[in-house]
Amino acid sequence: MTESVPSAEGRTSNLIEGLRELQGQYMMLADLVAKKREAAEKLVEIISTIQQEADITIPLKPERLGSDCRSAYLVANGVVVMFDVSRDMTSKSLSTFPPDIVVSVVEECTAELGRQISDRRRTETETVNALEKVLKELKRAQATFAQARADESHLLARSAEGEQASADASAQKGGQVAGGAASGKNQAAFQYKGSFGNEQAQEGSRA
Repeated sequence: MTESVPSAEGRTSNLIEGLRELQGQYMMLADLVAKKREAAEKLVEIISTIQQEADITIPLKPERLGSDCRSAYLVANGVVVMFDVSRDMTSKSLSTFPPDIVVSVVEECTAELGRQISDRRRTETETVNALEKVLKELKRAQATFAQARADESHLLARSAEGEQASADASAQKGGQVAGGAASGKNQAAFQYKGSFGNEQAQEGSRA
């Protein structure tokens, strides 16, 4: 039995249908690739922000980069710094790597960031606790010094009051002595005048 050969019109129709299906598949693939690239860029942005806030340089495994470099690090702004066996350095933005490598690097960075941030948080906690203890002792010392100054001021004020009272008492006593001396002088003058008058009266009677 011989197979029927499709007509030219039928072949053209099949070709057009196949091309349309291929175009649809390609468009879906291109959309997925674009989403993959966009997701990778977002990952780079997020990991760069966290790294910058934490101020941490992250060591990377060269195999994660698909590179034969000797060592590699993720530094600020999402830049990958690589050193070859001759210690020559090259740098490249993480966002320029293929998305699969970006995902692999971010996976490694997440674990390393978590470890380093935990270590730093523990160190900062110890530092803060030590500073709070020192501040507490300084506040106690400040209160002690303030109380000592207040006591000293109180003693000086009492001493000044005592000196003023003593000066007032001396002045009052001096005034009393001066008043007594003046009174004695007046009495003596009176007595003298009186005796002089008597003598004059006696002489008048004799005459």
